[in-house]
Amino acid sequence: MTQEAPHINEPMSDMVDMAFKAGEQFSQILEQITSRSTSEDDPAATVMNDFNDAFSEFANKLMENPSLIVNQQMALMQDQMKLWQQTALKFAGQEATPIIEPESHDRRFKDEEWSSNIIYDYLKQFYLLQSKAANDMLSLIHI
Repeated sequence: MTQEAPHINEPMSDMVDMAFKAGEQFSQILEQITSRSTSEDDPAATVMNDFNDAFSEFANKLMENPSLIVNQQMALMQDQMKLWQQTALKFAGQEATPIIEPESHDRRFKDEEWSSNIIYDYLKQFYLLQSKAANDMLSLIHI
């Protein structure tokens, strides 16, 4: 008895389903946070209300196009895998190409240790990938 190979679109369908479920759970958590009562005497109330409004707008924009989330996450995962592979090459003593570099005006990573130390270089690139993914997501949903 042979088992039929799964259809190629099944993994993508599963990922979209998982994104919808995650979105629903996210919405429930967001509802719990935003429904907490505050008083006008509470100085944090205005800040929390502004944060809640902005966060709700962000969540609603994300839910308008769940495939956007899946595509962005897949691209990020691919970049993270490339980073891991390049870091493994460095640990093996081989040359490796950076996956992402800080912008020339970014002074946070000017110290040579950020590039010469394999662990610091990995952390730097991981941080830059995450930041780029977050900024790209905000740009794509037009907030």
